[in-house]
Amino acid sequence: MVLVYRKRTFKYLQGVLGAKWVLEEGWLAACLEQGGPVEEAAFQVKQDHKGCLGGPEAARGSAAVGLPPLLHGYEVYLAGDFAQTSGREVAALLKAAGAKQLSRPPAAAPTPRAGAGPCTSLILCEAPEPGAASSPAAALSGGGQAAAQGEAAAAAAAAAQQQQAVAVPPAIAAAKWYQKAAEGGVPVVRHGWLLDSISCYTIQPLSKYRL
Repeated sequence: MVLVYRKRTFKYLQGVLGAKWVLEEGWLAACLEQGGPVEEAAFQVKQDHKGCLGGPEAARGSAAVGLPPLLHGYEVYLAGDFAQTSGREVAALLKAAGAKQLSRPPAAAPTPRAGAGPCTSLILCEAPEPGAASSPAAALSGGGQAAAQGEAAAAAAAAAQQQQAVAVPPAIAAAKWYQKAAEGGVPVVRHGWLLDSISCYTIQPLSKYRL
């Protein structure tokens, strides 16, 4: 069980992937008032401060029927420096989500494997959201200002970001691994793809995050 206030922290995402009850802090106060545990359903977190809906409940439902982890069959290479978000935490999330972390970049775009289920090889790197004024760390930890925004404002901001063209940061565009990936057609995506997919417990389209 995880007690949070909708902030998309490492602990929050771990709770989602672990199929835990992710609850509002009010659950603890209700337990103290009643003198014992109360039903969790009324206090479960329904969305995070970024507007991602239903992740904790979807993860529990998936685990209850024995479905494989969210990113089962995915192969991911972590490229470049993860200076604002912790590369160690990103790697831990990939492992918990069932993805295989590659030790070297994929040489070419993946081809479907008959009978093996979905499998996508991609490169994940740290990059800011389109139009974001804050550092990439905000995507994981969520600052107090973002957490204080209303649900409607968060949803509107997310929709606006999706309409903006994604510019490749110069440092990434100049990297050899990025140039080789572009030549081979290997998807290079912002780390926000991983965070959003976990928080919704639904794999998000790569096109929204591709660089």
